[in-house]
This record gives sequence, C-alpha cells and structure tokens, in this order.
Amino acid sequence: MYDCSSVMKMIDPHLDGELDVKESLRVQTHLQECPYCRENFVSEHAFQDLLRQNASPTPAPEFARQCLSAALSREARRHRPARVRWPSPPLFAAVGAAAALLWFVFVGFFSAPIPGLVQLAVDQHRAYLNHPDSLDVTSDDIRVVAAWLKRALDFHPGLSVEPVANLRVVGARALADGDRRAAQLVYRLGNDTVSLLITPPQNVRFSSRNVIAFKNILFHPADVDGYHTLQWSDNRHTYVLVSDQSKAVYEGCVICHSSSQSRDTTAGFQEGI
Repeated sequence: MYDCSSVMKMIDPHLDGELDVKESLRVQTHLQECPYCRENFVSEHAFQDLLRQNASPTPAPEFARQCLSAALSREARRHRPARVRWPSPPLFAAVGAAAALLWFVFVGFFSAPIPGLVQLAVDQHRAYLNHPDSLDVTSDDIRVVAAWLKRALDFHPGLSVEPVANLRVVGARALADGDRRAAQLVYRLGNDTVSLLITPPQNVRFSSRNVIAFKNILFHPADVDGYHTLQWSDNRHTYVLVSDQSKAVYEGCVICHSSSQSRDTTAGFQEGI
C-alpha cells in the first residue's frame, strides 16, 4: 500500500491518466482512507479544472508552418510552368501533403482519441439497436440474466439483483475482444435504451482531463459517434454506460446501485454533475 508521500507524488499522473490500472486503483484506495490526501486530490483536481477553463487553445507548432512554407517554396522553384494557369501535378501533390500535415497537426492537438473500450461499448450499443435479437439471453428478470452471465464469463460481473423502479433489464451477451472478456447488459430506463459494458479492471487512458471526481472515483464522460458515454473503474471492474440521452447515462448508475443507500449515493452524483 502506498504511503501519503508516495500518493502525493502520483496525484498529477493519476489525474492525467498516466498510471497503469493497478497503480491507479491503489491511489484511489488510499484516497478513500486518507482525508489529508483526499483533500489535496480534490484541490488539485479543482485547480486543473480552473486552468483548463481559462487556458487559451494550444497553437499549432512552429515546425508545421516552416515545413509547409519550405515544401511549397521548393516545389514552386522546381516547377514553374510558363504558359499554364494551374500548378503542375507535383505541386498539387506538395500542397496536398502540406494540407495533410496541417490536418494531422490540428487533429492531433485538438481532438482526444477515444479509448478502445469506450468505442467497443458504443459499437455494441449500436449493434443492439440495429439487431435487437443479437442478445445471448433475454429476460426481464435480472436474476435470470445474472445467473446466465455468471456461467458464461470467466469473471463475476457483480450485478445487483434488486428491482429498481423505472428500470427494466432486457437481456445480455458475453463479448470477446481479443483476450479481453466483457459483459454487455441492455436496459430500458423509461423510454430510453441504456447499455452497460462490464470488464475486469482495465487501464483506460483518456488524453483529456474532462473528468468528474465523486466518492474518490474518476468518471470520464465523452460523446462518441452521437452517443453519450460514462466510463469509470473501481477495484473490481471497469464500466462503460452508453445511451443516446445524456440524462439516461447518469441515471443508469442505479443499475449497479439499487439498494436504498446506494441510490442515495447515485442521486448525490447526479446532483453534483
């Protein structure tokens, strides 16, 4: 177990998503037990949020401008058509390459890559919407679904089997993504469809600092391909909720927290976002 001195050195890497999953879980465990470190973590997280809100966008690197200017100048000297109005094909190629370079620079600097696990959750959610008969087990009894998943998976998804008002399970399926095993559960929450992907703890790296800290767990919201997602990890599993309605994603937290005490916790989370 890490001591306070070690944890304080790891706060920034933890917020930046630079720790592996074991280190991250150890830091979270320490934060749950140590009020002093937890207070420092919350302060640092709030400070980074303030910086992010007030920071100006990062400019494109100077080397990109220099490479573009040099490429255009070099090709213009080599190809000077005397009686044509349009540049020669090699110059078009140079301009295209320069445009591709600029596109790479701007996309690389201003877009945050989506972790593979989150993309998998979105793809499987869309697959269900397109083919509702693709589930391995269908039942509105969560106990039936949980029992089937327990037999089909090599890990225990730890589902709550208590009924929740306005939440109805539709079914589930077991997934294999390379060596990674996962469970996808599909629910109806009022008129909305919500899916939950569950895996053993994964090291999910977000390049963005757009996180919500609640009860010493970091939640990562993201919009992917027109869907709203929420990803987080605890010491047992990594989870990704997906829906086309952002409110349904946050309300979907009752899937794993159906007891009265847990529902109070998730209500506090929804009010705090």
